[in-house]
Amino acid sequence: MRISAALGSSLVLLLVAGLVGSPIANATTYRDLCGAVPGACEYTGPEVPLLEAVVCWSRSTPTPTLKLMTGAACPTGAWPYLAKYGFVDPLTLDVTAYLPLDDACSRPGLCQPGILAPSTTTGD
Repeated sequence: MRISAALGSSLVLLLVAGLVGSPIANATTYRDLCGAVPGACEYTGPEVPLLEAVVCWSRSTPTPTLKLMTGAACPTGAWPYLAKYGFVDPLTLDVTAYLPLDDACSRPGLCQPGILAPSTTTGD
């Protein structure tokens, strides 16, 4: 019984140690994709899926590509970035990154009816 518990503890320690060096664990060392690469992220409303994954951005022609980083580094010609919000296609590993914007109506005065201008500009 003690050997089984020790083996289980060793396995958990090994798994945790493996995650420490993974791209997800080191995601804070990568630059933010939406801030660093103009046009790489789609503007959207405040309700977006959280991704927080390291992605590989490639400036290929005619359109740049964005893929989930699956290894220790990006392929040649691609650069790693952190995508905070987005969606991953599970078959192709293509990433759609989002840049959420605040709801404009949450700002005071933007969606409230204002005072109407007078019908004429001349004083009668």
